[in-house]
Amino acid sequence: MNRTKVFISYSHIDEEWRGNMCTHLRVLEKQGLLQCCDDTYIRAGEGWYDRIRAMLSEAQVAVLLVSANFLSSDYVQDEEVPALLRRHQQDGMVMIPVIVRPCAWKEVAWLARMQIRPRGARPISSGDKHQVDQDLSEIATEVIEIIRRSPVGGDGKRGNALGGC
Repeated sequence: MNRTKVFISYSHIDEEWRGNMCTHLRVLEKQGLLQCCDDTYIRAGEGWYDRIRAMLSEAQVAVLLVSANFLSSDYVQDEEVPALLRRHQQDGMVMIPVIVRPCAWKEVAWLARMQIRPRGARPISSGDKHQVDQDLSEIATEVIEIIRRSPVGGDGKRGNALGGC
């Protein structure tokens, strides 16, 4: 079955937040509703740059884990963000920026124009463990709602036929 691919963009310094987000999305992945993609899916011997470019071009949804590390990462800002913005504008890829830690995201023009999660643009890290799980669960639920409304991949029959991220 073809599943809608969800790309996770993050700074490696925020690996813990990638893991937390992917845990919540993996619940949906195990139900066959989506397929997570990020650089941890790159196998030994694969060309990482080309593999990430392929993931970016295959994904229908992107979750951006925004922090000061994300906003100051040369690779994220020079490679991933321009590709994601192009896909967003040209192909309708849905981008979901998630503020994981306090940062000056409002000063970044492309980001300041987007609807931010969690609601109220409160950094997820400001909550206790229960609130963090609540926020990530709500984001995962929003991702699957977006997929279900999408004409590409929302019915489990259409979407990219390439296997695995």
